[in-house]
Amino acid sequence: MVNFTRHVDNRVVGNISQGIKWPSKKKLEQVWKLVCDGDVLSFYVDDMEILKVRYMPLDFTGIGFYTFGKQTLIVDEMTFTQN
Repeated sequence: MVNFTRHVDNRVVGNISQGIKWPSKKKLEQVWKLVCDGDVLSFYVDDMEILKVRYMPLDFTGIGFYTFGKQTLIVDEMTFTQN
């Protein structure tokens, strides 16, 4: 699942989520991309758009990962590019 949550003064003021059906493989490599273009934030997995957030102010930024069940997530590399 991809989940975008916006907090203001430690309160959740916006939340958008999208479920994803992952291939059932023991080891899966993916390329995730988060793109901010003006007031549109888009999330891609392997160049396929999964979630698009519009009209939500992006005053502060942060990113986090979580798993549930018997899963392990390994983040090999993270690159931030600002244009």
